[in-house]
Amino acid sequence: MPGASIARAGISAQAGQLELALQQLAGSDSPLADAMRGWLLLQSAPSEGVRALRAAVKGGLRTPEVLVNLGYGLAAVGALRKAVDVTREATYLAPALTVAAYNLTSFLHRQRRDGTLSPSSAA
Repeated sequence: MPGASIARAGISAQAGQLELALQQLAGSDSPLADAMRGWLLLQSAPSEGVRALRAAVKGGLRTPEVLVNLGYGLAAVGALRKAVDVTREATYLAPALTVAAYNLTSFLHRQRRDGTLSPSSAA
């Protein structure tokens, strides 16, 4: 049952057993499993995490939390402009989600510092 493996993986992740959580997700093919897999992979393999989170979004799981994680991953792999766009969408969907607002501010600051802030990014 896919839901049970996702629940077990969540318990393992909370206990800090990230590798076990990834093993428990093996074979689970759903947007929710992709989102959890992506979140777990961001810690050790950001590119793979981004790939899994994009699959979750493509599969219809376009929640503010998934978008925040995707934005974080995109920033981690150097795709700062995409990170800004995705995180901006998360703040639009959930204005009270402070981590989204913090990440967006941080990404925009990094763009400004790096000289890559475009007028469309700042808007």
